[in-house]
Amino acid sequence: MAANLRAVPARPLSAVAYIRVSKERDDMISPELQETAIRDHCARSGYVLGEIITDLDLSGRFWKRRQMERAIAQVEAGDVDVIVVWKVSRVSRNRLDWEIALDRIETAGGRLESATEPIDATTSSGRFSRGILAGMAAFESERAGEQWQETHRRRWRNGLPHNGKPRFGYSYDRATGYTPDPDLAPIAAELYRRYVAGAGLVVLVDYLGALGVTALTTTRGVAYYLRTGFAAGLLVHHDPACPLTHRSGKRCPNTIMQPGAHSPIIDAELWAAFQQRSGERATLPARLVSPVSALSGILLCGSCGYRMSLKSPGSRSGTPTEQPYYRCARRECPRPMTYRRGNAERLVLEWLPTVAEAVTREALAVPKRSASAKVERARLDRVISDAATALQNLTVDHARRIIPEAAYLAARDALTAEQSAAQVALDRFATSAADGRERAALASGLLDAWPEATDAERNTIVRELCRVIVSRTVGDKRPAGEVFGVWELPELPRRLPVSSPVSNNQQKTPQ
Repeated sequence: MAANLRAVPARPLSAVAYIRVSKERDDMISPELQETAIRDHCARSGYVLGEIITDLDLSGRFWKRRQMERAIAQVEAGDVDVIVVWKVSRVSRNRLDWEIALDRIETAGGRLESATEPIDATTSSGRFSRGILAGMAAFESERAGEQWQETHRRRWRNGLPHNGKPRFGYSYDRATGYTPDPDLAPIAAELYRRYVAGAGLVVLVDYLGALGVTALTTTRGVAYYLRTGFAAGLLVHHDPACPLTHRSGKRCPNTIMQPGAHSPIIDAELWAAFQQRSGERATLPARLVSPVSALSGILLCGSCGYRMSLKSPGSRSGTPTEQPYYRCARRECPRPMTYRRGNAERLVLEWLPTVAEAVTREALAVPKRSASAKVERARLDRVISDAATALQNLTVDHARRIIPEAAYLAARDALTAEQSAAQVALDRFATSAADGRERAALASGLLDAWPEATDAERNTIVRELCRVIVSRTVGDKRPAGEVFGVWELPELPRRLPVSSPVSNNQQKTPQ
């Protein structure tokens, strides 16, 4: 009998409890029930239970962000002897993650025990049984995933989203599907119109809040809703042929959009305008997406070439200011400029009518250059035509093996580059007059709409037309602003002078 007795440890074994719940639902095993079973197991085994680690609403298929790492780290540090779980499936439902976790625990001299599954891991049959339970857990997870994938594919084929959750702007019925809501559909369409007109996401959230809409309360939520295109009658889903290796739930650029079975709220023209506007905003800084003034990003400091930002009125260096002003946003600027907002807007308004005059002067000057321009266009036409003929002959010679492969490729690339350069130069003749007329139309339209337009709408057009450079010449007490068209901007300093910079506090009253 004595041979079957086990040695009593010098001290009680310490244990840590790990509890995981995949998703809160009615039939789930609650964290409280898991904790009770784990405490009873520790009491029967004589373990001293320390920390209780919990992962809530976390799938067992993925290891990322799992608190199980902290439990294993305690075993590896020698602080804990046993990790106790409610069932083996709580550790992981992924075969590889399970094997790695178990190997780390046992390599460190620890044990993994289940409170509800009596397994003796010191025997080969016990370890086999534990492996079978872990494999069954992974099998159930994979089977459920495959069923959901098949369900999603069937819904996509029928023009339905992957689930029947509510969609803003629509009412949902299991029998009829999604139909535009008479109250929310106009609001959803207005979100797209305001975004295209220049409103930022913060402005859209405030607009929904003023209407008492609680479905979309964050900028992230509004951006996601607009981007999905559900209001345009479209469905977006992950491309099955995506070559990237990533787990589901991660945002992937490889997506497919297809028409859905629901009726659209916005037309194709508004959806196309939204996509274009969204692409433009992706390259803009936040201050230009939601500008705080009509001239945000328009004023440039003549001292360092950096942009000037709008400052609120108040006391600065003991000198009170009565209206907002622009100031160079670069701290290292040697001579930071300031300029009153009212003066800057007056300069732009006085400059806008001159755009049409400049276009007229340019049109009147065309006859003086018409002869040389005609000769140049004819020359470029000949270059393009000759290059096309040479390419054709070159291809024939290469096909007949008259010239070697390397010589053919070099000559082909040279002729193609020559042809492309001539075409670009020729296109400038056709677009220069059109660009001038477009600038004049923009300037004229902005003048008419300025009183009623929002700052975002004004800024969008002004940014396409001009910049204001604020500078001070030697002997001048006040800086002066000058408006330049974007097609005639002078070179500005982009590097600070070597001389020691002047403190920002030396610049007193904004002008």
